[in-house]
Amino acid sequence: MTTEYQLEDVIRKAFRLMDEQDRVRAAKLEQLRQDIRDGLDSGEPTPWDPEEIKREGRKRRAARVPASQDV
Repeated sequence: MTTEYQLEDVIRKAFRLMDEQDRVRAAKLEQLRQDIRDGLDSGEPTPWDPEEIKREGRKRRAARVPASQDV
């Protein structure tokens, strides 16, 4: 049988969990805001070519991985 004390304990734990989730959510939101500020402060955007990035990555990988280990 559930006692009043057990119910209060469950409710207290639930409130603690909700508070912790609120703190985590607030920290994540603040980090997102900081990331946005950093991005805006980083200067003018420059065009980029995803294919060129892939080519450069493949070239770097080929330079450090022997052909027999290439995947």
